[in-house]
Amino acid sequence: MKATKRIQKKQWRAKTTTSIKSLPHDLIVEIVAQLVSLSSTPVSDLENLQMTCKMFRTASKAKLVGQHISLEKEWSMHWWNKERYFAILNNCAAAGNLKACFILGLENVFNLESLNLGLRYLEKAMVGGHDAATYTMGILLFGDHRTRQIGMEYLNKIGVVSGGTEDSERMKFQNPYFEQCRRQ
Repeated sequence: MKATKRIQKKQWRAKTTTSIKSLPHDLIVEIVAQLVSLSSTPVSDLENLQMTCKMFRTASKAKLVGQHISLEKEWSMHWWNKERYFAILNNCAAAGNLKACFILGLENVFNLESLNLGLRYLEKAMVGGHDAATYTMGILLFGDHRTRQIGMEYLNKIGVVSGGTEDSERMKFQNPYFEQCRRQ
């Protein structure tokens, strides 16, 4: 009698519990992307998740996950493991993470003195809608008389300057954020 009840209980549990394996791959990728965007330690959490099962390991390699990794929470890694940090940045940039493209653009332009590669990363971030990348591109291009007009167009795009003049003394700041920074 007890054996019959135990078997019935197991059958009931099997019918009522849902395995994570029954979830569609896209949903698991979305869950992992949300995890790394909200986590205080996204890289560590992603590594731990990859070790749990093959399904999570596969999902964690999806492009969407790389786009959503919150890189500013991993900034300390830049100081104690620079190679690993830049490897992660390169993977995220390849996945289309705009912040990773912006950081790599700054690194290449200002630290590695690789202007062409840096401008490509900044352009990728700018095209994706990253305002700081647009501003940086505008300032870099504005500094060269051959590309000054293009730089002005980029700065106009985010509301920094208006008037279409090439005279930097007469630039008018339109964006309230930039006006506030200028006053300080």
